[in-house]
Amino acid sequence: MKHIDVVIPTRGRRARLEKTLASIPPEAEGIEIQALVIFDGASEAQDFEAIKARGIPAILSEKHRGAVACRNQALAGTKDAVLYAVDDIIFQPGSIAAGIRTFRAHFPDDDGAVGFIQIGGVSFHPSGIALVGAAFMNRYPKRELFFPGYFHFASQEVYELARKLGKWAAEPQAGVIHYHPDRFPAMRDLTHVEARAHKQRDMALAKTRKMRGLIWGA
Repeated sequence: MKHIDVVIPTRGRRARLEKTLASIPPEAEGIEIQALVIFDGASEAQDFEAIKARGIPAILSEKHRGAVACRNQALAGTKDAVLYAVDDIIFQPGSIAAGIRTFRAHFPDDDGAVGFIQIGGVSFHPSGIALVGAAFMNRYPKRELFFPGYFHFASQEVYELARKLGKWAAEPQAGVIHYHPDRFPAMRDLTHVEARAHKQRDMALAKTRKMRGLIWGA
């Protein structure tokens, strides 16, 4: 591992995105770290241009397609390790370095994934934010880590495959603060409402796929 792309889909959250970006160090444990932001829909063009003008790699999706499609689009252009994230978190100081150290200790062949931990408040899935090595990524056609049938909630299959293969680890020092509306009601916005509107369908799809023994990438 020589480089990590921190892949962040975003929609209507410029101020929050800026805080997320500010919490990402340019380097940790001798590894170059670079944010890769993908804006979900043509309505995001102005913010896309502003971020791109600052030299931050960015992609503009022509249509509003949801976080899963955006992540997959961005991941297809990556070459090394990826840390997939969201636009309403703040990485705590040293958290990415801790994730890298744990990754190296468990997966010296770059074939594995390390989950980050939410500090306080509402918990999320163990694989809601994770550092994934290049060898693990290369299992997937076009490096599309998430099953395309989901809209927003899709990380569970990454977790299930990594656990099945013995290639999952979690690092309690790899912490993030997640400004989720369930803990911070003032943070509720249209982006959150749009995502939650797809939760029932995403969870039903996850249940069906699990009953059939299907794991994306297996």
